[in-house]
Amino acid sequence: MYLVIRKVIYMKLTKITAYFNLFIGSSMILMWVFFIVMDMVPEFETAPYEIATHLVAEHLTALVLILSGVLLLKEHKLSKPSYYIGYGLLTY
Repeated sequence: MYLVIRKVIYMKLTKITAYFNLFIGSSMILMWVFFIVMDMVPEFETAPYEIATHLVAEHLTALVLILSGVLLLKEHKLSKPSYYIGYGLLTY
């Protein structure tokens, strides 16, 4: 009985984590799209190379989070490594 309850809780936490990853990843991309469209990034004129590398890093983080969310929902064998990489990128 205990193992069944533990498995159910694990599955619910996995789904919550997957949806959280999808939400954070898509929010990061949408945030930057909004800032760029509204011309709220003055670094394009003052520091173009720095903001370009920053945007690459942000979008890479977002894409890894989205990928890990999808893999967690599909219960793929690479879901845990992608989860750890995504949260490592997000923490940094």
